[in-house]
Amino acid sequence: MMIRRMNLSGLQSAVRAGLIATAALCSAMPAVADSNSYPLVELRQYTLHEGKRDVLIDLFEREFVESQETLGMKVIGTFTDLDRPNHFVWLRGFRGSAERKAGLTSFYGGRVWKAHNARANATMIDSDNVLLLRANVPGQFELSGSRPAYGASAPNGLIVATIYYLMIDPNKALTRFERQMQPRLKKAGIKPLAWFVTEMAPNNFPPLPVREGERVLVWFAAYEDEGTHAASKSSVDQAETSIAPFFQRAPETLRLKPTPRSLLRRASSAKMGSASDVSRHRPAELTEVAGVEIPQTPLAKHAASYVAAAEPDFLFNHSLRVFVFGALAMKARGAAFDPETAYVAALFHDLGLVPRVASAKNSFEIDGANLAEAFVLENGGTKEQARIAWNAVAMHDLGRTYQSRQSNEALLLGAGASADVNGPDSKVFSDATVADVLKDVPRLQFKERFMSAAADHCKRKPLSQIGWLDPLCREVVPREDRGSVQEGIAAAPFTE
Repeated sequence: MMIRRMNLSGLQSAVRAGLIATAALCSAMPAVADSNSYPLVELRQYTLHEGKRDVLIDLFEREFVESQETLGMKVIGTFTDLDRPNHFVWLRGFRGSAERKAGLTSFYGGRVWKAHNARANATMIDSDNVLLLRANVPGQFELSGSRPAYGASAPNGLIVATIYYLMIDPNKALTRFERQMQPRLKKAGIKPLAWFVTEMAPNNFPPLPVREGERVLVWFAAYEDEGTHAASKSSVDQAETSIAPFFQRAPETLRLKPTPRSLLRRASSAKMGSASDVSRHRPAELTEVAGVEIPQTPLAKHAASYVAAAEPDFLFNHSLRVFVFGALAMKARGAAFDPETAYVAALFHDLGLVPRVASAKNSFEIDGANLAEAFVLENGGTKEQARIAWNAVAMHDLGRTYQSRQSNEALLLGAGASADVNGPDSKVFSDATVADVLKDVPRLQFKERFMSAAADHCKRKPLSQIGWLDPLCREVVPREDRGSVQEGIAAAPFTE
């Protein structure tokens, strides 16, 4: 954010020139509260004058957090560097490149920056060490909780950023990271918080330089302390053998201590994905629930890892229970189905409720169906599996009449979703069976949290639903103009 004094006049001239061009975009930017999706991120490392680090941090946390976030940007994390005492490191997120240009133009041309830029620049030797990064779904930071007020104490814990410098297209390395390295990390008890690759588009705000022409992959993890991080080194080294052949040079590791107001920090062990985190790890590793075998094919295991990283815990557990209840229902009917395809469909069926992977206009069912289809095709599944998965997800809440015309996998998904949302049929599921399912895959306040997620979806896309969720959307956003059957017919271009 800060600029060396020698660049300040150029920055101000560029900002003045850009303010008019971006004014309309700034006024149309979505409110921060609408979504926590920030796929475009700057990793900014500043070199400071001796003894000036705490001066900058105090100024930053008092003046430069809310003033940026009101313009649609996100101050994700602010840190000191354990290995470089005169460095300040921070992460700034954007919803996209257009929003980045608009937000930066407004901030650096605004009142707050003009009032405090001289003090900020006086602390710095260099502020141009900046990587502009873009997240792959579901690699974005999952931001939750409120930011501490100014004056709070610094939290415990350690955030580690690992930077891989690559000889190949970063997106190819990203595929290997997600398919091979990430599962190995998770098996070792290390859960990446987020992962990014170089943003290949040109820097659209030249007054703030970024390191262009570099190919990197960056991932972040949280640790209890320095000792815990040191103990993980051998596991990380072993996991990264799958991607190491593509390194251009040795990886760079940033050991970062969150400042008092940093939003990104080490949470409780369960939230960070420790072995005690039932909602994230144990269900994903189960091989059997209530007599139902959980598919263990490469496609199935990769799908579970992908969705578990994208969805909140209650929604991921719901998807697992849907598969189990659905499989039990199909067994009771004596109906055959393909476990792998049905399992993948169940995992993806509510993924469209997650803002950071959802489209701008589609219903959550169609978003989930599209994501499932693409995932199957990109990960070794057949076209027929992709077709079945798409139809099962798209129709999972339309009722048995529609599902029966598609496949037994669609029937399984419908039956499982109905059992977990509306309650299991006592003629099909015994109390003991239901107890077994809930013991292994707990509900985690599903009713309240699902209704909240569904209502948020309706607020974002009130006209997207035509089926099961439409009544809720009409209740949540009652004044939205949906038109009517009569208006549609009357507007048809025919003279009669």
